[in-house]
Amino acid sequence: MNTKNNQLSTLLNLWYSKRDQQQWVLGTIFEIKGSSYRKPGAMMFFGDLGEQYGLLSGGCLESELMRHARKVMDTQQAKIVIYDMTDEDDIGWQLGIGCGGLVKILLQPIHTQNNYLGLAELTQQVKERKTLWHAQQIVEGTPQSSVYCDTTALITEHPAIKAHINTFNNQRNNYSSKAVLIEGDSSWLYTPILPSPHIMIFGGGVDAYPVVEIAHTMGWQITLVDKRSAYARQAHFPYADCIIKEPASALLAQPNILNSVDAVVIMTHNILMDGEALKVAQQSSATYVGLLGPIHRRERILDNENLKIEGLVKPLSSPIGLDIGGQLPESIALSILSECHKALYN
Repeated sequence: MNTKNNQLSTLLNLWYSKRDQQQWVLGTIFEIKGSSYRKPGAMMFFGDLGEQYGLLSGGCLESELMRHARKVMDTQQAKIVIYDMTDEDDIGWQLGIGCGGLVKILLQPIHTQNNYLGLAELTQQVKERKTLWHAQQIVEGTPQSSVYCDTTALITEHPAIKAHINTFNNQRNNYSSKAVLIEGDSSWLYTPILPSPHIMIFGGGVDAYPVVEIAHTMGWQITLVDKRSAYARQAHFPYADCIIKEPASALLAQPNILNSVDAVVIMTHNILMDGEALKVAQQSSATYVGLLGPIHRRERILDNENLKIEGLVKPLSSPIGLDIGGQLPESIALSILSECHKALYN
């Protein structure tokens, strides 16, 4: 069963609404060697009525995994499944899977007796946009699984993860962080779980439609800002999570919003409004700030605001987007979000 996107928050919400109505199995990639479509930490839900929420491959393994998931439902014991696409005798090779690597997957039953593997708590915490760590013991039978909001508690119970936590905290951009498998007497997979990216778009004109729609398809949180009465109408932007009909400067009094932003796109087509938005973006938590328009227009905006591009706290992408030769609003939106994605995920 396909979902509107494969963000973990979407998968968790789909599972959570049916968690007690039927049997479920969580599939998690915990190790790869060579090429693989998904990386360690990727999760997928299997339901006993045939539901499949998420992807652990490009669609190559899911039907075969469902067969193993049903065995896990029958036995209520976790199972490790290995696909070796380099071995001609392996089922992965026989299925014609194209990545050519080795993938190890842990399948775990989800039920009240094992506290839903911590996934019920994870669902609630993800809704609150908290950064979390999911710890899973990699073993067949009855592995342990816990969710940690407090890294101090995580390090206390799992000292081996301390160096990786420090690396995570020191990274410029945590969206590029990957799950860590630490092997020993007991092997554990530690997966950092971040809120879906939050993009703030200044400007609610017609060319913002595809930007909002594509960002929504990717599962991002979207805030749209435009004070003009004829712009940013709810009917035109049904996928925007929040529409703010105030001047950009009004956001300075709402640090809870500004400090949750990962990316800013400025596209009001108004020199003064763009300049105001650019100054506000400098006080946000955004990793990416992009300004629509040619270089000479950018220079005019900077001059109006007495700014120098080299003096900006937040590096400015201008002209915005990757140069893919786009001319229509849809291809320009693709260009903008591709560059934004590249910046967020390194």
